[in-house]
Amino acid sequence: MKANPHSSLLTFKQRPPMTSCLAQTCQVQVMPSLLSSGCRIWAKLRLGFPTECTCAAGKRAHLEKGDTEDVALEGLSLACTPQPCLPSQPGFSSPAQSRFFPTLLLAGCLGHRITEGESEALGRIQPLLPWPSRPGRRKAEMPPKVEEELHGPWGRTGGWSPADSNTQQWLQMDLGSRVEITAVATQGRYGSSDWVTSYSLMFSDTGRNWKQYKQEDSVRTFSGNMNADSVVRHKLLHSVRARFVRFVPLAWNPSGKIGLRVEVYGCSYKSDIADFDGRSSLLYRFNQKLMSTLKDVISLKFKSMQADGVLFHGEGQRGDHITLELQKGRLTLYLNLDDSKARLSSSPPSATLGSLLDDQHWHSVLIERVGKQVNFTVDKHTQHFRTKGEADALDIDYELSFGGIPVPGKPGTFLKKNFHGCMENLYYNGVNVIDLAKRRKHQIYTVGNVTFSCSEPQIVPITFVNSSSSYLLLPGTPQIDGLSVSFQFRTWNKDGLLLSTELSEGSGTLLLSLEGGILRLVIQKTTERTAEILTGSDGGTAHRQPIGTVGKDYTQCCLLYADGHALTRCAQKRGSSLDDGLWHSVSVNARRSRIALTLDNDAASPAQDLTRVQIYSGSDYYFGGCPDNLTESQCLNPIKAFQGCMRLIFIDNQPKDLISVQQGSLGNFSDLHIDLCSIKDRCLPNYCEHGGSCSQSWMTFYCNCSDTGYTGATCHNSTVHICANWYKSHSVESWYVYRGPSHWTTSSFASSEYHCCKCSSGFTIRSFQGAIYEQSCEVYRHQGNTAGFFYVDSDGSGPLGPLRVYCNITEDKTWMSVEHNNTGLIRVQGADPQKPYGMTLDYGSSMEQLEALIDGSEHCEQEVAYHCKRSRLLNTPDGAPFTWWIGRSNEKHLYWGGSLPGVRQCACGLEESCLDIRHFCNCDADKDEWTNDTGFLSFKDHLPVTQIVITDTNRSNSEAAWRIGPLRCYGDRHFWNAVSFYTEVSYLHFPTFHAEFSADISFFFKTTALSGVFLENLGIKDFIRLEISSPSEVMFAIDVGNGPAELVVHSPSPLNDDQWHYVRAERSLKEISLQVDGLPRSTKGTSEEGHFRLQLNSQLFVGGISSRQKGFLGCIRSLLLNGQKMDLEERAKVTSGVRPGCPGHCSSYGSNCHNGGKCVEKHSGYSCDCTHSPYEGPFCQKEVSAVFEAGTSVLYTFQEPYPVTKNTSPSSSAIYTEAAPSKDNIALSFVTAQAPSLLLFINSSQDFLAVLLCRNGSLQVRYQLSKEETHVFTIDVENFANRKMHHLQINREGREFTIQMDQQLRLSYNFSPEVEFRTIRSLILGKVTEDIGLDSEIAKANTVGFVGCLSSVQYNHIAPLKAALRHANIAPVTVHGTLQESSCDVVVDSDVDAGTTVHSSSDPFGKRDEREPLTNAVRSDSAVIGGVIAVVIFITFCVVGVMIRFLYQHKQSHRTNQMKEKEYPENLGSSFRNDIDLQNTVSECKREYFI
Repeated sequence: MKANPHSSLLTFKQRPPMTSCLAQTCQVQVMPSLLSSGCRIWAKLRLGFPTECTCAAGKRAHLEKGDTEDVALEGLSLACTPQPCLPSQPGFSSPAQSRFFPTLLLAGCLGHRITEGESEALGRIQPLLPWPSRPGRRKAEMPPKVEEELHGPWGRTGGWSPADSNTQQWLQMDLGSRVEITAVATQGRYGSSDWVTSYSLMFSDTGRNWKQYKQEDSVRTFSGNMNADSVVRHKLLHSVRARFVRFVPLAWNPSGKIGLRVEVYGCSYKSDIADFDGRSSLLYRFNQKLMSTLKDVISLKFKSMQADGVLFHGEGQRGDHITLELQKGRLTLYLNLDDSKARLSSSPPSATLGSLLDDQHWHSVLIERVGKQVNFTVDKHTQHFRTKGEADALDIDYELSFGGIPVPGKPGTFLKKNFHGCMENLYYNGVNVIDLAKRRKHQIYTVGNVTFSCSEPQIVPITFVNSSSSYLLLPGTPQIDGLSVSFQFRTWNKDGLLLSTELSEGSGTLLLSLEGGILRLVIQKTTERTAEILTGSDGGTAHRQPIGTVGKDYTQCCLLYADGHALTRCAQKRGSSLDDGLWHSVSVNARRSRIALTLDNDAASPAQDLTRVQIYSGSDYYFGGCPDNLTESQCLNPIKAFQGCMRLIFIDNQPKDLISVQQGSLGNFSDLHIDLCSIKDRCLPNYCEHGGSCSQSWMTFYCNCSDTGYTGATCHNSTVHICANWYKSHSVESWYVYRGPSHWTTSSFASSEYHCCKCSSGFTIRSFQGAIYEQSCEVYRHQGNTAGFFYVDSDGSGPLGPLRVYCNITEDKTWMSVEHNNTGLIRVQGADPQKPYGMTLDYGSSMEQLEALIDGSEHCEQEVAYHCKRSRLLNTPDGAPFTWWIGRSNEKHLYWGGSLPGVRQCACGLEESCLDIRHFCNCDADKDEWTNDTGFLSFKDHLPVTQIVITDTNRSNSEAAWRIGPLRCYGDRHFWNAVSFYTEVSYLHFPTFHAEFSADISFFFKTTALSGVFLENLGIKDFIRLEISSPSEVMFAIDVGNGPAELVVHSPSPLNDDQWHYVRAERSLKEISLQVDGLPRSTKGTSEEGHFRLQLNSQLFVGGISSRQKGFLGCIRSLLLNGQKMDLEERAKVTSGVRPGCPGHCSSYGSNCHNGGKCVEKHSGYSCDCTHSPYEGPFCQKEVSAVFEAGTSVLYTFQEPYPVTKNTSPSSSAIYTEAAPSKDNIALSFVTAQAPSLLLFINSSQDFLAVLLCRNGSLQVRYQLSKEETHVFTIDVENFANRKMHHLQINREGREFTIQMDQQLRLSYNFSPEVEFRTIRSLILGKVTEDIGLDSEIAKANTVGFVGCLSSVQYNHIAPLKAALRHANIAPVTVHGTLQESSCDVVVDSDVDAGTTVHSSSDPFGKRDEREPLTNAVRSDSAVIGGVIAVVIFITFCVVGVMIRFLYQHKQSHRTNQMKEKEYPENLGSSFRNDIDLQNTVSECKREYFI
């Protein structure tokens, strides 16, 4: 700010100090430049000693010590000569140390107008001698000397330097009156090594109740000087209006002492003030009976020590009202524009803002209203809201009252508690109300006593800063019969010592404390039982003898002694916790045999005196805590020290002068702020995001994220909560996933996916780091999930909440579907242009959520269908449309599904296939028969459909039906958005990353480089940076102005392995964290004092830094900043050294393709080719299974290569014959209850391999390699025909042969070298229908074939069952009998003989067949009769079918009973079953090997 040319008006000149106390002369000189200006010069002086001052014009003024005097200067100078020095003052060692010097408090030119942008130099201070310190003195104050320039020609001597250099010193300036302070400047002591390197500022209107200068809600530390001569000037970010200024040194030159010269800049300040005494008000009366306004602006400032009171109120007879009221130290605004006759007493508040407003400091209020829109501002916090009701005008009758709500017709009576304090610059719609009152204008009527200067109560608060070392010692009068102590306190902590005193005459120790928000009074006697009184929200105690309780709204409790025991006659009552930040008054009074504890001045009837036990007061009273060097008998503190504020301390009914404590003349203290209450509301503003609730202690705040769908220290992360119901053995019974409020769904997620930890038995809830609502179905697919309902959060930690969608994950695409509230076909009749039919669609989410989902997808569509009979749609080609739909921007659209935006046609119009070529829609032909226009809307900027309007169904025989399908999208434009950096000097730049209070950064990277910077953003001092600092380390560094903080995650394996790795860094006001892949999350707490706002101003650099050093070589993809998706590929298109895209996804994610699936590289991700796998699905994990009935056969013939799909690219495999295969790999799963049965038969020219179940349920593999030799391998560990799923693997590698059953190795065998393996000709599943000469055992099993379910059948690279079900038309496969696709998991729980088939839809919102939309409406009566006849016939056939099935099952049951001579009973032991097998197996099989 440019200084005023008249800023240096006066200067004090003083002779050099003398060695003895002699008369000295000081002279005030006027700058010559002012003489020509013709203005009247004035000065305000304060003399530290009796002085005679003589003006040059002859005016004399006698100033006593400490007085101030306004001196008008009419000449060039004012000479001041002191009287002879007085005798030495108390506390000073010699008269030479008692020199005092005049202080220029304020100087200026009367009538000089300060223009905008100018700043007066309000005061310059340069004391010459230190203020000597008295023993025990905590602070020093030195009357200063003023120089013309802080560093000018007269600033060559002196400076303030206290005798003791410690943090308890300060330098104070009195500016004479309230002024607006805009800047300060400091300089060290001249010609010395004494200067201050950092300091803080404090301000006050009265010299009491100081307020610290804060920035970003924290006490600002100003940087000072680096030497004694340079001047360091600081412009205040926000100006301060005050009379007194204190400079508090925090650090100084370690080689010297505190040394300071200061200057304060600012402007004059004019204000109109009104003082309300709590029984008064000002009434502003309108010129007319009713004041109706569409726009209001109300502004004022206020200060008060009371937590409650009405600031202003106005109301109308029709129910309108506006009220601003202090309630518990917060401002509550009531505003009603509705004519509902709602009164203030019954209306909920419109807004509540501010906190701790009863601190006797000025607070500003601004209310701006335009119609229903209101901006409510208290200090620097603003709340925007919209009032309820239909009206826009505020109708107030007669008057507005300020300071209270007077009751009409009852003078001096008020409806609610009045405001007690001061108001300043009170304006109502441009009218200065206080100015009108001061001038006694007729518009203002005064009720009670309203004065126009602010009365300042001289109350001195103190702050206990440290929870372990803060205390205040005050003396009392010992050995008085009785005790009386009272004080007020406020705190956010639930626990803390308030008072401890050792009573005289062996009365014990009195202990008053807060424990759990309850006020607890204990009389501790060493030889007797402890007695106590409790107050607060709880009525009991667990560790001492309970005497009574007093709650927050309680009255009084009386403690009586009898024979060393404590008795009480007090009733118990519940109250509220006392750690609410409000002022609470406490008094403890003991007289004769009674001690009374009173809370918040609520008195009650005393209890009757039962016995005589005397209590004698002690000599020392410890408030807040105890010194370390005292015994428990002197000061007892079983809990931590008190952190909070106290004031109005009375001992023995006498107030204690805390300023005397500060000066060292009374008591003692440690770690206190005296004359200052530094309580802070850490929940204002609320830094808990996404609706989290905030609570606090003295040092920190906490966020409750319940029911928000988010987690973290500040509810920043979009996280899934998982509930597990555990057995006592800690095994998981079931998983439930919390998808959002009121949504719990079962899930098959593996515990490892959510980093599950062990927990005790019972039902528990856990939130897992990393279990995050993903941003699309594509991300869920990438994690291995299959189709189902999920919650997607398109902006991550951004303001948008999660959205419930259905993910249809297929091999080709991953669809997201969002359903709305009208999914069925809806019939419409009776609509015309005068009475249109309209339906609004509700998607269960906000439009912002849907828009984010659509914008992040590659393609979106919505099917629209209009079925019509004499109901026109678009009325093409030239008529006005009869039907239209509304999209996302609330715009009317006149095109239909299958057409393009702006083209007023239907799909048939573009295809030229409409029923009538003269029209562009089928329905526009206006036919008497049902027809329809159906198609997809796919222009994303218009989706979703929010409303449909129909106007042509009111004619004769006119009818319509419509259906709008779900919103369906596929493709994630962000998840695979990647770039490649191929030079170290290349980088991408984006706009500045704005993350003042919270930040989260996530991305994937892969590299082969040793190090490199991922991203960086700089501010003037602040910065944020992420980098790979070594092959196995990722570092996150951040500085918010308090010094850099770093986090490093060490990986046990190299991170530069050219594989994709995931990084997530977070910063909140509570902590910073860094996560790399699945490694342990690294966290570090942040300081809640000092700077906390991250201020960045440079561009965001990705892949490097602005200096083009330490650039990153490799790939980065899917970069998210606070939920915002960064389009890397688009920026890379115009940046040299960077390429869009990054190949090599399969190198990282190829393992996601299971069961022989092959990873196929794509530009945006990868896919799994399941051609060679017996499975299918996105990751080749979905089993392909089918139910076989008796006689069902699947014959696969090996032949020349053929394509299994229409795609004949090299990647597509062909199934072909092998000559003399070197290996055989067979895998299958089965479920059956039938034995014997034949599962698999492989035939070559002379040899075969057969897999069958013997009659006893044992598994047998028969391997014939020549006519002379057959190998039979039997596994009889259990009966495998037991309706359970079994998995079989047979492998031959060369001559080594193995069999695995249910993932356990059951047999290993080596064939002899003479054995030859021949070419395979065919493979048969189930019954062998050809006559190929089966041996007797196989023939027995082949009688029925296989009855049950086969799944995932594979022979080498052939999947015969999959070929039969998926490629029957092109594969060399033949099916005999009935083959029904089904899931074997379902068959396990059903009757396998029945061959149950289960059909499932992959998409519950999929396309439906609606060619006949209104069955009952469009069919004639004859059609209905025909339908009834058809139903009767169908029921008849069903009855016959059931009877035949019953007879067949009865016959099969009889046959089965005859064949059970070899089947094992279920209860036989395994050893006994083995004995049976060994005795009978030779009769069943020729040559066998047993397991």
